[in-house]
Amino acid sequence: MQSVVIIGAGRVAWNLVPAIAESGYRILTVYSLHEESCRQLGEKYGVPYTNDKHRIPPADLYICSVKDDAITDAVGGMDFGNGILVHTAGSVDMEILKPFAGKYGVLYPLQSFSKQRRVDFSTLPFYVEACNEECLAELSGFARKLGSRVYPCNSVQRKKLHIAAVFASNFVNHMYALADKILTEEGLDFSELLPLIDETAAKVHSVRPQAAQTGPAVRHDAKILSSHIQCLDGYGKEIYTLVSKSIQDLQNEKFQGTTKTNQGLGF
Repeated sequence: MQSVVIIGAGRVAWNLVPAIAESGYRILTVYSLHEESCRQLGEKYGVPYTNDKHRIPPADLYICSVKDDAITDAVGGMDFGNGILVHTAGSVDMEILKPFAGKYGVLYPLQSFSKQRRVDFSTLPFYVEACNEECLAELSGFARKLGSRVYPCNSVQRKKLHIAAVFASNFVNHMYALADKILTEEGLDFSELLPLIDETAAKVHSVRPQAAQTGPAVRHDAKILSSHIQCLDGYGKEIYTLVSKSIQDLQNEKFQGTTKTNQGLGF
């Protein structure tokens, strides 16, 4: 496997293109229906680009990194020949590609991507799936050459990984946004929370998350929980109540083997 075509010019593609190029593969073109998007990406890293799918050359590997609901439209009408077609989505079944290519699979990089900040591929895992063992071996070799850890993973497992990633990344970041809002309303600076955030994130490298849990909910400190909730309104009040109960229920499940579904917060 030597040549690659990138389908899509979003955040994943902006990180894949330089990583692939630096690993020694030839990127034949970046394709996107949106001409300006593929032009910016192509010019940034000095690779060919096009917004005409009929000008895409034959390649060993075609990586489709578009929005989940745009995958079939993006690859429809293309001739993939003997190349392998893959998508990079977390919650899209591999078989969605079967009508379009004889050889197909999934290269799912478990990471949050942005255009402004390049990801170090040597630190992230790739979860791979393929239509047969030969394709799986080729895709695994490709991912390893990027410097990534590689794990075989079926579509059901990958969806659960994606759900877990939403909790661990997207939901956590939303909590940061809510914390920022609470502080801003009082003229305080979110940056004051950064040492706490860094320590919490560092802790789970050596301690399981549930064992690392602290705070009034895990202590069943009813007075503090009640006073906090009284200070909040709208979604903040609902989220604080729901998450605090979830912390307590998970603690009950750990220590007693069952979840006390009828137990309240004690206020």
